[in-house]
Amino acid sequence: MPKKKKISLRNELKNQIMLGMDGIEREVSDFFEEEDFDQSKDKKEIFVKHDALLRVAKKIFGGISARSSKPLGIPVKENDWCSVVTVTYALGSSGQLKMSATADCRDKTASPAFRGYTTQLAETRASGRALRTAMGLEVTTQEEITNIEDIVDRSAREPIMDMQKALINKKFINEKGKTFKDISKILGKEVVTFDQLTRGDATELLEAFNSE
Repeated sequence: MPKKKKISLRNELKNQIMLGMDGIEREVSDFFEEEDFDQSKDKKEIFVKHDALLRVAKKIFGGISARSSKPLGIPVKENDWCSVVTVTYALGSSGQLKMSATADCRDKTASPAFRGYTTQLAETRASGRALRTAMGLEVTTQEEITNIEDIVDRSAREPIMDMQKALINKKFINEKGKTFKDISKILGKEVVTFDQLTRGDATELLEAFNSE
C-alpha cells in the first residue's frame, strides 16, 4: 500500500480566519508557520504550540504589557490532584485589551513527564486558551490535550519548551543540585546549555527526576 502523503498543515489552515478582540479579521497562515502546529498521528486533528501563540499575539496586538496568574485550586488527594489556574493578559502597548482564561489539570490528564507538575501545566493551558480566544483562533493548544503521546513523533526532536526548561531548572537543578554533567550522563550526550536540549530530552529528564 502506498504511503499516505502528508498534507501541509499550513495549507489546511490557509483559509481559516482569526477574528481578534480588536475586531480585525486575519488569515491564520499570514502569521503562523507550519512548524507552529503539530498533528495527531491519525492526521485528523491539529494542535497549535503555546510558544507560537505568544509570538503571534505580540505581533498582532503590539506586545503584551502584563500577564498574571492566579491559582484557584491546589492539587490534593481529595480533588484527585487537580490544579486550577486563571491567567490574565493585558494585550497591547498600553494594556488596552484584557483577556482571561481558566484551566485545570489532573495527574491523570497530564503526560507522564509532567505528572506532579499539574499547576504549571494548568497555567500553560489557561495561557493558551486566553491567547487563542483573544486572537479568535479555533485550534486547540498542544498542552490542552490529554494524550500528548498521540502527537506525531517529530515534536520530540524540536527545541525544548519554556515550561520544560523552567521545570528542569527548578526541580532538577535548583532543588536536586544536579548539574549539566549529570544531565549529560542521563542523556548520553554532552550538554552545556538548555538550548542544546530537545523536547524529547526534557521529557526524559523529567521522567528521571520523577523516578528518584
